[in-house]
This record gives sequence, C-alpha cells and structure tokens, in this order.
Amino acid sequence: ADGAATVVGQARRVPVAAISITCPTTGKPVSTGMTMEPESFRRSVLTGNSVRCPHCGATHIWHKSEAIFD
Repeated sequence: ADGAATVVGQARRVPVAAISITCPTTGKPVSTGMTMEPESFRRSVLTGNSVRCPHCGATHIWHKSEAIFD
C-alpha cells in the first residue's frame, strides 16, 4: 500500500421504467422493449419507432406522445 486512501462511492440508483404503447387494433398494451430513466424519457424525442405487435401481428409505428411510461 502506498498510503493513499481509496474511496469507493455508491452509485446513485435511478428508477428505470418500461415503455409501452397501446395496440390500436386490440387496445392491449404492447411492450416496446425499451426502458428509460424518467428524466431521459422527458428529454427524449422518440419519433418513428416501430414495434411488432404480439396481439394483432402488425408493425406499429409510434411516437413519444403515444408512449406509456410505467
């Protein structure tokens, strides 16, 4: 040891939530497969994203205004 102290900081945990949309055909929730921190979601643009719907089989193009942030 060289006498220098090592300080190990504890990482700040920020909650991460899943982003879903609603299937326009069935009305059921569809996971986008994305997760984000609340502040990142607020600052994000999120336009022109797509997800294959397990309920109706279609590919849905979605925008941030349609996202459900849980």
